[in-house]
Amino acid sequence: MEIDFLRHYGLDKTVTDLLRDHYGADLLPVQETAFVENNLFDGTNMVVSAPTSSGKTLIGEVAALHHIEHDRRALVLVPTKALAYEKYEHFQRLYQQPLGIRVVLSSRDHRERDREIPDCGRSLREAAGTSGEISGAFGISRSGGCG
Repeated sequence: MEIDFLRHYGLDKTVTDLLRDHYGADLLPVQETAFVENNLFDGTNMVVSAPTSSGKTLIGEVAALHHIEHDRRALVLVPTKALAYEKYEHFQRLYQQPLGIRVVLSSRDHRERDREIPDCGRSLREAAGTSGEISGAFGISRSGGCG
């Protein structure tokens, strides 16, 4: 299945063009399963467990972009500060300028921008938990709304 098929789920052509240019024209099997068979776009929760390099990152990105396309925000939680910084830079480079998406990094080392992530009734520390299992996060939004 081609990545352009994601337009049927409401992703803008500009978004699918960016995804195709970065990831290639075809979806991988785990991605097709998540999007079509498991209905990623119907609002239910999903956990994706698959081997390295099987396509999990694109599934998370598309879920975040789908929320942003519908004037909501996304909060991405990752297990290490290094991965948070890596994904933050990736989202900035790929989506910030061409799509007008705002990306904000937060970790124990980068709390100065926590207030830029919309509160929506919960602090980032509450959303990420206090157990120390989540070491980094970044917020992504277009309008800054809570959705």
